[in-house]
Amino acid sequence: MSWSPSKSAYNGVVLPVMRGGFSVLSLASSKVRDGLCGRHGLVERVRDFRARHPQDRVILFHCASAGELQALKPFAGVFASEDVKLAVSYFSPSARCALEHDNLFQFADYSPPDMRSDVRAYLQASRELFAVAQRVEDLV
Repeated sequence: MSWSPSKSAYNGVVLPVMRGGFSVLSLASSKVRDGLCGRHGLVERVRDFRARHPQDRVILFHCASAGELQALKPFAGVFASEDVKLAVSYFSPSARCALEHDNLFQFADYSPPDMRSDVRAYLQASRELFAVAQRVEDLV
């Protein structure tokens, strides 16, 4: 990875300020609080999922919100089969609510915080997932 001033500013200043800001905002917003609390134990949940499916191929989709999740479902369903597990990560608690009665995905949980160490731990725990970043305009 090459060093750049913008990456250093983002990782060293912007992300810590955002993390602190979200912590303060969580005092007043239940949605922000749910999102922060939902990420506690994320790496362990991913590791547990992979331990239950050590040899299975897994496709990980990502969506930011419930709206993106709804757009993703028909696309993700194409890949559903006995030997492929579908996983989805999401940013918003609204997506978590939209998944409560859904059985398309064998694993669904929050995306990791955008800190390098958090993302690295998440990816190491997930081991060999095929990841698909999802934006509605990319699927059309």
